[in-house]
Amino acid sequence: MLKIYIPNNLNFLVLANKYLYIYNSNHFIMININFFSIYYNQYLQVINLKKTNTLNLKYNKNFLNMFLFSWENFFFSKLYFIGKGFKLKKLSNNTYLNFNYSHTNLIINQKNIIKKIQKNKLLIFGKNLNNFKQTVNYILNIKILNKYTKRGLRATKQIVYKKKSKGNI
Repeated sequence: MLKIYIPNNLNFLVLANKYLYIYNSNHFIMININFFSIYYNQYLQVINLKKTNTLNLKYNKNFLNMFLFSWENFFFSKLYFIGKGFKLKKLSNNTYLNFNYSHTNLIINQKNIIKKIQKNKLLIFGKNLNNFKQTVNYILNIKILNKYTKRGLRATKQIVYKKKSKGNI
């Protein structure tokens, strides 16, 4: 028996007794349920799928539940600017970063929310995990932390090791 938890913001349909269609405003997933009988418990918000045939089908219940769980959650990351000579400007969805270069890095962001918390702190929200990770990695690679001075961009819980220079040894 396979149990699938359906959060409040998701809807589902059974199409022609062959497919389970789970959807919300942003995402959808379609599961072939040819060899299953389906039961829905509205109080627990759980769909039970029972095998009707003896075919050897394997479904990863944890993966499916985590996939549906990620639809209703936000992912976020906090970034810090350490050092001198940087400028951060936020205009609507566009973010301008200047780190003592002759050019300014422009981030046009449509899928994630970027908020400036303080002069040196930036908060990024996103619903889609892949787009969120791409945005965070892109911003972190603009100014990589220097091993010797610990200056640059760093994530919240990033472990930073300072390397000793030859003069300090």
